[in-house]
Amino acid sequence: MNDHAPPTTHRQTRRGAAVAAVVVLLGILNLVIIGGADPARDDSVMVLERLQAARSLHAAESGIRIVLRLTLSGQPLPAEGSTLALPGATVEFIQVPSGGTGEIVVQGRSGPCRRTLSAIVH
Repeated sequence: MNDHAPPTTHRQTRRGAAVAAVVVLLGILNLVIIGGADPARDDSVMVLERLQAARSLHAAESGIRIVLRLTLSGQPLPAEGSTLALPGATVEFIQVPSGGTGEIVVQGRSGPCRRTLSAIVH
């Protein structure tokens, strides 16, 4: 009996090298994809934070406009501490002047972002 392994051919050696090269290339490709996914996630978080900041600012501006319009039209003003839900944001009326003159203070919120605005009414 012959316990020796059959001799390998040039074709088998080439096939083995090709499989090893494909495995190495797949590993490198995997690292590139994983490395590129993290900055994309950071960009999407930054875009979301900017969107929430803009929404909170617009909500605060809307709250000021609401109080001004109600004051000019002689309608009842929102109570201090009351909130108004807007699409994607909320407005809290922190300070509302009685008698039509004084300082209006409102806070707009969207997610973790908050913007506080004030206006003086004479």
